[in-house]
Amino acid sequence: MKLVPIISTNCMSVGEAMRIIYDEAVISSDFVLITGDTVASFNLKEAIAEHKKRRKQDKSSIMTIVMKRIKSRASRKRLGDHGLILQVDPATNQIISYEEEINKSYVTLDVSSAFLDRSQVAVREDLVDCYIDICAPEVLGLFQDNFDFQNLRRDFVGGVLSEEELGNKIFAYELASGVDYAARIHNPRSYDAVSRDIWNHWLWPVEVGQSRTFTSCTHSWGIIRRGIQDCLRDAGVSASRSVEVGNDCQIGSDTSIGDNTRI
Repeated sequence: MKLVPIISTNCMSVGEAMRIIYDEAVISSDFVLITGDTVASFNLKEAIAEHKKRRKQDKSSIMTIVMKRIKSRASRKRLGDHGLILQVDPATNQIISYEEEINKSYVTLDVSSAFLDRSQVAVREDLVDCYIDICAPEVLGLFQDNFDFQNLRRDFVGGVLSEEELGNKIFAYELASGVDYAARIHNPRSYDAVSRDIWNHWLWPVEVGQSRTFTSCTHSWGIIRRGIQDCLRDAGVSASRSVEVGNDCQIGSDTSIGDNTRI
């Protein structure tokens, strides 16, 4: 693997960064675009393979956005995300409309144009954008040609979807629910939520600390059935009978906990 760091002291947006990369001419094939605050644990090869297969059939397929399904609005609020409504072709997963709900109690959608070239359109509000994109080299060219493109989603994705006459297409790749994990840490609430998910082993094999740990929430069934002392002992922890461990706590192996300690 060859790493090519690119340094800029006056880059203020994603658009400016993409134009710098274009000028450096270091990318000539499909590439993965990911934010530095994204945490993920899934097989990216499958998403890349799907993107490349689609590109062979249609060169106008310039981007694939990785999405994660959520069960309820509460899951979105847990991450501190604003609402997201997509219009998607269920047959191909092509994104027709990308609408962010920012401080809106309702959103009006125009689906009339979506039915011009297809018989079905799915309106999805159960997806979270993971900010992991598989891009064609043409993406860099579009940023270079449109200096008003600054924000990746609002300007670039919105601009591509609104200019249907150019023929460029963006698709969604949905992660396997309950198996794959990806989330962006972009505010204190999402930092707290992702930290708890790591404690509860949702990102396995990505783990915190040593391999033998006691996680109070994950082992709650064991605490009820066998007692907290047995669970702590299994994790290599030495603790007094008077120790109290609350929810969402993780204790590394070889830890000794004194009398009358509350964690």
